[in-house]
Amino acid sequence: MKGGLCSICLLVSIAVISLPTEASAKTESWYTYWGLGYAHGLYPTGLQSVLDDLADLPQITHISIALDILGFYFTMANGKTIVGGIINGAGDRYSDDDVWMQLNSYLIGPSVMHTFGPEPGDGLFVRADVGLAWLAITSSEGDGESSDKGAGVLLGGGYGFAVSEGTRLLLNLNYSLRRVEEENYGMVGISLGGLF
Repeated sequence: MKGGLCSICLLVSIAVISLPTEASAKTESWYTYWGLGYAHGLYPTGLQSVLDDLADLPQITHISIALDILGFYFTMANGKTIVGGIINGAGDRYSDDDVWMQLNSYLIGPSVMHTFGPEPGDGLFVRADVGLAWLAITSSEGDGESSDKGAGVLLGGGYGFAVSEGTRLLLNLNYSLRRVEEENYGMVGISLGGLF
């Protein structure tokens, strides 16, 4: 399944690169950002070992997603930097027919993106988030558990493409580190997002 999701991301990336990039618009005073893609979790040693063994079982399907939701940004005076807040999340789901278990990790807080192109979301960009972090485990058994709140940071960047006067598609490569209950949880995300 991991190979299939990576192939989809590659095909979408090629399609986006092939789009005409002549669309341009005046810089807006605010933007909203949403993204979806593939996530690769880097968990503490004991948990990582259990999840690796689980994923290696032939009957288990493993799906990992990266998600950016509710991103709202305001344009700074330089016209290339946007500052706001966002929820960055990742989900690892392990399933066997009707039985499943999912580990979600979250980071919510302030975020900044700086574009090196002519306007936000057009050309090379870098991103940094910082904020509250936590994890939650749910299962088909109906029980769920959330961790205490911790702290986290996300660093990344990518390339943005203008697809219309008001829409930019951003290809992202991000790394986030969440420190929760004295353990480090890393996440590498490859995603495609829309800046509107």
